[in-house]
Amino acid sequence: MSRTCFSQLFTSIAGITATQYLTWWRMQIAYAKLKQRHSIQEVAQLVRYQSDAAFSRAFKKDFGETVGAVRRKQP
Repeated sequence: MSRTCFSQLFTSIAGITATQYLTWWRMQIAYAKLKQRHSIQEVAQLVRYQSDAAFSRAFKKDFGETVGAVRRKQP
C-alpha cells in the first residue's frame, strides 16, 4: 500500500491524520508517566522528543497545562 493510500484510509477511518494520532498517543503516555512523577527529561526521551523544551511546549498545547502542574498532581 502506498503512503498516500494509507494516509487517506487512516484519515477516513480515524477522523484524524496518522501524525495527529501518533502525537495524541505519545501525549497519553507522557501524561501517565508525569502523573507517576517521572522526570520531565525522562518522559521527553521516552516519547521521542529531542528536547525538554519542545516536549513541554507540545504538552501544554495539547493539554492546556504545564508538565510541572501534572507532575504535582496526586496519582
